[in-house]
Amino acid sequence: MGFKISFTEPSLEDLAAVAAYSDLYFPTTPETMAAQIVDHIGLLSLYQRLGSSIAARGQIRKLLHSPFSIYYKVF
Repeated sequence: MGFKISFTEPSLEDLAAVAAYSDLYFPTTPETMAAQIVDHIGLLSLYQRLGSSIAARGQIRKLLHSPFSIYYKVF
């Protein structure tokens, strides 16, 4: 059974901006960068500790999807 993934409103706005940028500058790419990021984040439902821990931030972890860093918290 996988874990639930929730997105904050600011993260959804950031993702929409990535999608718009991807569509504008790479219109012939079949899959947008935003879709790739969402697929990568989806792995967290099964592997919640996939990203690296951030020592100074407690439960905050970072998943790298170059050139983007995705910060998340495991509850």
